[in-house]
Amino acid sequence: MQAVISSLRLNIDLMQNSHSNMQALIQALGLICQQISPVQGETNHYHQILPALFKGVDCLNESRLTSLQAINNTIASAPAVVVTGYCDRIVNILHEATFSHDIRIRQEALGCLGTIANDYYGSLGECNEALMKVTFKAMKNDVEPVAVKAIEFWQFISINEFDIELRRGPSGAQSRHLVKGKHAALVDALLKTLKRQHVSLGISKAALVPNYRSSTLHEHGICSECCLCVL
Repeated sequence: MQAVISSLRLNIDLMQNSHSNMQALIQALGLICQQISPVQGETNHYHQILPALFKGVDCLNESRLTSLQAINNTIASAPAVVVTGYCDRIVNILHEATFSHDIRIRQEALGCLGTIANDYYGSLGECNEALMKVTFKAMKNDVEPVAVKAIEFWQFISINEFDIELRRGPSGAQSRHLVKGKHAALVDALLKTLKRQHVSLGISKAALVPNYRSSTLHEHGICSECCLCVL
């Protein structure tokens, strides 16, 4: 496996960003990441692969999207000690990707941030304020697939902080009080998202009020569930 990883990394280093094979090489490294068995002492392979995936994020759209997908899959499968060591770098990369003109890249970046918020809440890094701004913006203004990922990010944050308050989280876990600190702004963003969704469905304001709760819970479960978590 070591020889394969080294060969793929070398080819990525030698290629220009626009090379048609870059996407295939990145995809191959991402698949290898998912096959690594930590119990066999192969965690050093992650340290060789992840920097190559980070380089792929600087490529053109298709390779950039493939890199983000591979990073997301790696976060979900790699040992915690590996992910926490790269968390600040990954969060910064994902934050930059949320400004892409490509809907798929914004969606993947926010989805990956959601994975980190869910599994590595304590390692979100120091750019919390920046993450709040981009997620609020996505919830209020972006297309639905991207907005849903931003909502899921805050849903994971809310659940983690709720569990910590009830001492159900990991031993010694400390709450960052992100929801409490931005409660008003978060509720405002969620309500505007719900309103925007209803308008897109052609539901008038007059018709919305009597059935507001049942309608949103039925048609927009993720947004409504997040509302319940932060209230």
